[in-house]
Amino acid sequence: MAAYLIVLLVAAGVTFGLTPLVRRLSLRLRVIDYPSDRKVHPVPTPTMGGLAMWGGFLAAMAASRFIPAFDAMNLTSVEPLAAVITCTL
Repeated sequence: MAAYLIVLLVAAGVTFGLTPLVRRLSLRLRVIDYPSDRKVHPVPTPTMGGLAMWGGFLAAMAASRFIPAFDAMNLTSVEPLAAVITCTL
């Protein structure tokens, strides 16, 4: 159970840490969704938040490679690699 908690904390921590950086990048590159009659948000909203979540996912997958509890999954299955490739695409 501790192995899963470690992976969870890595994913959450990296995502939390990357969110302000990605927000700044989104504002700098002007990747912003502006309000209109068809939108829900009342203020301009940066739209690159998925990049921070992707970074957290990659960090969690990388952390799982170093935790012995996940050796069976990482060494015998192609599913972790498939998940990384699919999420990246």
